[in-house]
Formats: sequence, C-alpha cells, structure tokens
Amino acid sequence: MGTKEKPCLWLTINDTTNVLSLRKQELRKLTGALTGHCPLRILQTSFKLQDTVTTHIISVYAPDITKPSDEKEAFYEDLQKVLDRIPRMEEVILLGDFNARVGNGVIGGLKNRFNEETINENGERLIQTCAQNELRVNNTFFPHKSQHKFTFENSRGQKSVIDYVITNKNIHPSKILDVRVLSPADTITGHNLVLAKIRNEVQRGSKTKPTQIKKLNNRIVV
Repeated sequence: MGTKEKPCLWLTINDTTNVLSLRKQELRKLTGALTGHCPLRILQTSFKLQDTVTTHIISVYAPDITKPSDEKEAFYEDLQKVLDRIPRMEEVILLGDFNARVGNGVIGGLKNRFNEETINENGERLIQTCAQNELRVNNTFFPHKSQHKFTFENSRGQKSVIDYVITNKNIHPSKILDVRVLSPADTITGHNLVLAKIRNEVQRGSKTKPTQIKKLNNRIVV
C-alpha cells in the first residue's frame, strides 16, 4: 500500500478490547457517539462523521464450542435483535471473538478462500447469520501469511481463526483496505491482536457491488 493510502478508521481487536482510532481531520467531523445497552456478550457503539451515515460498531464475545447449544442459540438471537434495530441504510462493523471457524469455502459476497480449512458448528452459525443479514467476513479476503492470519493459539500450539471483522453491505468492499494479525499471541488469553484498516469514502472509479445473499430453507443462495 502506497503512502497516499490513509484510512480514517483503524480497528484493533483482541480477546478483551476493541479499539477505534480516527485521524485528526476525521475527529473534527465527529458529530456524536453513543454506547448502547445490549445483552450480555454484546456491546454496541454508534457514531456519525459529518456528511456521512451513522456507523454502528458491535463488539461481541460469543460462547465457545463447548457451551450448551441453548446458550449459543441465545447469543445469536440477541445479536439478531441488535442488528434488527439498526436502520437498513446505516453502516455496521461487527467484530470480536466469535469462537467460530468458518473454513475457506467461497461464498460470493460473504467470505473468500484466504482462511484456514477448518469449519465447525459455531462457524456454520456465524455463516448463517452473515447470510441472513448480508454481512461480509473481511478476514477471508486478504491473502496473508500464517503469522498474519491466525488469530488464536492455545497452550498446545494449535492455531485457529476465531476473531473477525465483519461489515454489512452499506460498507463498500473497496473501503476495507486490510485485515491482519499484528502481534504475537497474548500469553494469558492466546489471542493475537487483529488490525482492520477501513477507508471513510468509497474509492473513486469502483463499480463493484456487494453480492446479494439470501437464505432459503437453511441453504445459502448467492
């Protein structure tokens, strides 16, 4: 990326903290910010830059694969309620520890092949939620080396991708400049630091439109 590429949003995530950074010129355009009251495991913050639509950042910590099914179902029901409250024309950035492995199968407009092969039950739940809400798993669209891809490593040295930066169709793909792992695993949580660079405006000349994704009879249709 050349020196002229200066995204206004810098998002970093790990197991306990999500951080949003803005350039100084963008901070001057900030017209309001609000932290919403959401269910356990979900935190919503909304803000608006001058002359732009409202952006909602939803931070999550999903139940891991060992938790009971009813607890995982309750989490995704709560998440859906949060998403349903957001006006259709506003921007959504969904990020955090989803404890889900979504695999490297390509689903147009939803996820790409630049990811680990493994997919699990939690990953299937996440994919269905993304399909239902026309969301894009941005980690999977950037061909990084392993050290910049795997977001978690356990005490046995097993690596996985379970932390994601996900956006809705109102954030054009050309605005997502990069999603990558930055730092070595945290010695306590095992989670790596993930950085997302997001442009405030659509790149000039870009004509690509997000793929429309629908869920029909529990099948994902592109």
